[in-house]
Amino acid sequence: MIWLTWRQFRAAAATVAAALVVLAAALALTGPGLASRYSAGITACARDGGCPRFFDRFFDDHQVPFLAVTLVVLIVPALLGLFWGAPLVTRELEAGTHLLVWNQSITRTRWLAVKLTFTGLAAVAAAGLCSLVATWWAAPLDRSAAPGFALMDPLVFGARGIVPMAYAAFAFVLGVTVGMLVRRTVPAMALTLALFAAVQIVMPLAVRPHLLPPVSASFELGPENVDSFSKAGDEEFQGNPPPETPTTIDVVEQAYFCVLANYYGGATLDARSLLTAGFAALVPELNRGGRDLPEATMPALTGDRHADWAAFETAWRRVTGLLPQDADLQAKPAAATLQAIVTALDDDHARWTHGAARPPDYYDGDQYGLGLHANLGRTATPGTALPPLFVTTVLGGPAKEAGLRPGDVIESINGSAPFVDGEVTPAAVAALYPQYPQAGAVRLRLLRQTTGRHWTVTLKPGLYQPDPAALQVVTPKLLRDHVAYVRLSGFAPDAADRVFRAISRLGAGRTLTGVVLDLRGNGGGSADEANRLLSGFAHGKVTAYQCAASPDTKDTGDTGDGACAPMRTDDSVPLLGLPLVVLTDRGCASACEHFSSAVKDLRLGQLVGTRTAGAVSSPARPYLLGDNTTLMLPSTRHLAPGREVIDRVGVAPDHHVPQTPKDAAAGRDRALDEALNLLHT
Repeated sequence: MIWLTWRQFRAAAATVAAALVVLAAALALTGPGLASRYSAGITACARDGGCPRFFDRFFDDHQVPFLAVTLVVLIVPALLGLFWGAPLVTRELEAGTHLLVWNQSITRTRWLAVKLTFTGLAAVAAAGLCSLVATWWAAPLDRSAAPGFALMDPLVFGARGIVPMAYAAFAFVLGVTVGMLVRRTVPAMALTLALFAAVQIVMPLAVRPHLLPPVSASFELGPENVDSFSKAGDEEFQGNPPPETPTTIDVVEQAYFCVLANYYGGATLDARSLLTAGFAALVPELNRGGRDLPEATMPALTGDRHADWAAFETAWRRVTGLLPQDADLQAKPAAATLQAIVTALDDDHARWTHGAARPPDYYDGDQYGLGLHANLGRTATPGTALPPLFVTTVLGGPAKEAGLRPGDVIESINGSAPFVDGEVTPAAVAALYPQYPQAGAVRLRLLRQTTGRHWTVTLKPGLYQPDPAALQVVTPKLLRDHVAYVRLSGFAPDAADRVFRAISRLGAGRTLTGVVLDLRGNGGGSADEANRLLSGFAHGKVTAYQCAASPDTKDTGDTGDGACAPMRTDDSVPLLGLPLVVLTDRGCASACEHFSSAVKDLRLGQLVGTRTAGAVSSPARPYLLGDNTTLMLPSTRHLAPGREVIDRVGVAPDHHVPQTPKDAAAGRDRALDEALNLLHT
């Protein structure tokens, strides 16, 4: 029976074997060169930090053969099911040869088992060999693939590793089953092809995402992805900082003089404001422990930075010297003092990073909090934030479990109204965004306007897995009238090129009529990426100025700015040549405001939505302190192309279209509707 099966099968087997030999030869000839170019490119880009752009160029240069090889591997299982599975039984039934076999003392079970086993194993082996050579050849491209072509994306996942073998087994069994039911070879082949194609589409798009929750990876800052930290002196610190140690007054001194030497405006800053804030923070720490002392008196300050520090340090040591000599107890006043000095700068980009910790049960991709976003962020600004406060997004976790929905109005937080006489209560709003280890329950009084329901929920902060779509940096889609819509959640290191690729793919086979760039909730990132993205809409322009503080403000008017370095467009970036509308809100900050202000000043497009956050500065540089904590300080100030200040002011939209609770509840996006109207008027 095995010999008979081989006689019937050998022509088809020889054809597939020949095709595999040709494919393997072609990949064996080109694979080593591909790997060599990838290795050389990685070596070169690692020296200048340009690896993201190398990945883009390398993949774009080899995208056509990459897609061709991937499609071949995807098609092989279908062909095996079509030409090996479907005719396996139907050919015998149509010709009647099965009756001859059954009359030769061969049972039906043995006849079918031998044919299925022999041919089925051959089909799985053929698909496995095809996948093996393709996976080996495409390894460099898989490591540099653009979004949409990564290993776990539907197109590529089915063409790597053992997945094609599983598809081949399924296609073969499907073909045999359909053939036995239809009993006609050509209709069985056609039906097999249709059913297998449907499964290949439905499985990755509708079934696989629900089999297991997606897993995201987090990477610790280290020598591989951070060139260096600067110590708060003149040394460079390479790699990861050592574990933190208790903060002392010596560390506070180091931070104080680091601010004066490296912070924008440090040369002209009145240092007395920093020391006053630092001493004021010491008093509550004494009160908390019931240890307020008569010696806790602020010394007189003269304006001489070194003399004032000496007086401050003497008074501080005199007070804390009367406290119990416990390292942790001594560290709390020092930490409070240092934090107050940094806070006194009143700069969103100046911060002291310390005490960072993860929850014990943290897993890659987890987030901590209540699992919601509201129309106001953690740092709601009095005078600019407007009522009401309402939920805009439910990410998961406690908020999802409690049944909250977009559009739910938050009437009170822990008993406090978020707005009093129209003015926002920042502390109440900040309670919506607890950070670990904050674990206190948050009580919300809610109103659902669609039903008129009032109710109260208590949410306990915790870890949760957010919706994977909320974690995507770039989310493209095609809107009506061939308008390209791209939501950009942050200016990550390769964000600009990812946006350009997304627009290019949306325009494949059609003529785009405009671009809507959604920057709502974009907290910023790389100013260089914002500048590169602007370069797709204009050449030969200044997109911002980074200005040092002037040592003599009399010479520069009341701005206090000295020499300003312009940031210019990268004219090597191809122009898109498309009308642009940008969606903004109070969540658009930092590099997002760099982009928005340039669009407005340079008239590259129109802004729709609400005013931006007003939290923009130059990129902050890290300085390692003596307790192995990090002080982040911007050394220049950002000015828009028209040299206006954006920090604390924000960028006003050309068309003010705020979101309302009813809009959020109905899933209606009036700002996007207005953007589409503008593109077609």
